[in-house]
Amino acid sequence: MPPEVTKEKPDKHHALQYGIDDTPPWYECIGLGFQSFLTMMGGLLAAPLVVASALCIGSDDKTAAGEVVSTTIFVSGLVTLLQSTLGSRLPIVQGGSFAFMAPLFAILSLPEYACVAPSAVNQTMVNGTGAVMDPMTWQGRMQVLQGCLTVAALLEIFVGFIGGVGLLIRFIGPITIAPTILLIGLSLAHVVQHLCATQWWIAIMTTCLLGIFSQVMNKVTLHGAEYLPGVNGKKRTRFFQMYAVMITIIISWSICAILTATDVLPSTPDSWGYEARTDIHIDSLYETPWFRFPYPGQFGRMTFNVAGIFGMMVAIVASILESVGDYHACAKICGAPPPPVHAINRGIFMEGIGCLISGLWGTGIGSTSFSENIGAIGLTKIASRRVIQVGATLVVFVGMFGKIGALLGTIPSPVLGGILLAVMGMICSIGISNLQTVDLNSMRNMFIVGISFFTGIVIPPWVAVHKDTIRLGNDTVNRMVVILLTTSMTVGAVIAFILDNVLPGTMEERGMHGYREIEQAAQTTENDESGKQAFPYSTYDMPFGMSAIRKLACLRYIPISPTYGSKPGDRVNNPEMKGYSNGAVDQSETSIP
Repeated sequence: MPPEVTKEKPDKHHALQYGIDDTPPWYECIGLGFQSFLTMMGGLLAAPLVVASALCIGSDDKTAAGEVVSTTIFVSGLVTLLQSTLGSRLPIVQGGSFAFMAPLFAILSLPEYACVAPSAVNQTMVNGTGAVMDPMTWQGRMQVLQGCLTVAALLEIFVGFIGGVGLLIRFIGPITIAPTILLIGLSLAHVVQHLCATQWWIAIMTTCLLGIFSQVMNKVTLHGAEYLPGVNGKKRTRFFQMYAVMITIIISWSICAILTATDVLPSTPDSWGYEARTDIHIDSLYETPWFRFPYPGQFGRMTFNVAGIFGMMVAIVASILESVGDYHACAKICGAPPPPVHAINRGIFMEGIGCLISGLWGTGIGSTSFSENIGAIGLTKIASRRVIQVGATLVVFVGMFGKIGALLGTIPSPVLGGILLAVMGMICSIGISNLQTVDLNSMRNMFIVGISFFTGIVIPPWVAVHKDTIRLGNDTVNRMVVILLTTSMTVGAVIAFILDNVLPGTMEERGMHGYREIEQAAQTTENDESGKQAFPYSTYDMPFGMSAIRKLACLRYIPISPTYGSKPGDRVNNPEMKGYSNGAVDQSETSIP
């Protein structure tokens, strides 16, 4: 029998209502899963709407835009389910990445894919043989995006399978991770600002409501004893903290509906506050079919463009760097051990599968980890993997029922902006908290963090405006460099990574010494002298078949295997060593970069 695992009392500031391995009651899973879906609604709807606009679908073709939106929602749920079950195993949501917007616009700016003027759409042209030629349709533009993304996804699948990212992990410490996560949050500042600016009072009200429910009323409990794992048996439910995002959206949405019905909000599109109305997209609710099942190749046969493929590959690289930071941020806020090499490899591998699915189904852009969901975990204290899996299943069904997606599409922009204002702020704070193991009295560390963070803010906007100054003798190379330099988290991560590994500094100074001890303790699941388990490393086990995986020695050499790098006799991922629940990890001992 293994020694008894001792559970430390949860830190009162970090205690989770449900830990990563906990399973809430089924009815709470549904409610909390739906909440996680609402949290990512801003990014989930914004990305396909931008894609639809770039494809020149037009506002008059509401059904076509709905097809792109419903496909993106369906794929997001499917990929999230794969990632949380078979990938990194973290409760992290997958969705369309804005990193793919740059190559998307670059591809669609080519003459052969340029949008046709509206006056020319209804015209037909006859060539010398008398064959009728129609102008380029939005389906044709989607087909080339599908082809380029599908080929580029093979790169991410390959990098994940061979453990390319895992090889770099030993050189990546908190000084690299902190500015990367911080820039992930700040990179969406313009999106949040645009959403909030449509009606600042509604956005501020939404943020204040979220703060009240998640921070002020977080200890208010309701009757009806619910079992909260790891917290001394039965407790009352902290309803307002658990459902803070959902309650906030419902209240703000309802207020906007009342203001719309009473015509308090302006009814002219050019007026400030118009986008706070709930009837802007009401027509799509009537025109969208009740049921539509997205399927591969639904928009036609894929076509390919060499420059576009390389552009998508650059976006893949930026997405990988962003996701590694997201994995660490998610693990930290969930009270889980740092993601081991095999989990990171498997996560990137599964994200490659997600991009492949995105290309085959036709979303126009690849999928990656959603930072919004990580911030929501910090606000609601719900880190259960099962909740995300249930939420992903709901998203898949929503993607098949067009009316539901159209209804959620009526959520006003300032409401989404107010939610994202708090959520992305949480992401930035997670990035800063990664520096707690770093010696901030060191001028070396202060220089690296400052320069990497500031260049990540300064360089991308300048390059976006002065793209023509990048002249390397080849248009494809120029586009690749432009895409890299316009992605803030990529710029910051690369600079921090290089400087942290080039400039002299001790492991303790860099915050690497304590991190490596934590990681080693997690990988071996050893017990200290008091018999206390260091970490719940089984968090990253496969949900089934672990006994067979441990018996196959050949799997120790496959980078995406849970036994990767272990040796015969190692007590790696001991199934009898249960993980902590309810975030019951002493935060003073487990500062996870």
